[in-house]
Amino acid sequence: MKKAILLLILIGLIATGNWSLVSAGVKNATTLCIEEKDGTVLKFTLASRPKITFRGNYTVVQADEIKLLQFRNLARAYFTDEDDPTAVSEVAAGAEQMQANANEVTFNGFKPLTPVLVYTTAGTLVKKGQTDVNGYLQMTMQDLPRGIYVVKTGKKQAFKFEK
Repeated sequence: MKKAILLLILIGLIATGNWSLVSAGVKNATTLCIEEKDGTVLKFTLASRPKITFRGNYTVVQADEIKLLQFRNLARAYFTDEDDPTAVSEVAAGAEQMQANANEVTFNGFKPLTPVLVYTTAGTLVKKGQTDVNGYLQMTMQDLPRGIYVVKTGKKQAFKFEK
């Protein structure tokens, strides 16, 4: 019960724009993270000015896209200063390759056990995986709607692809 009340207060502060009160401890907050009980983390860049409202048993987050979340499934909300998940910087030359089509994305030549995260352009994590010991991973994309996605591999590399 205390968690739910704290989350409600936190979300209320966010909705009213009192970012400094809830971002204490994060020096340069750039991202609002809302974690669900199943471990899914939705990320909203503060640059997209997320707006949070409530409708019955639902929390509605409006940013670049609208997310409707059941309040009972929310675990916590917090701010982070991690890089924008949708940012794409120059890719260093190397053996790493990513190939994408509407049904799958294949990674080859990466370091073993490299984490791979797929985001919407609004910064919502929609898939995650990890390369095997040979630096290979094949991810299915059939269950994702058409659109543009950002793939982060490791800490510094990012790719964009259109499905």
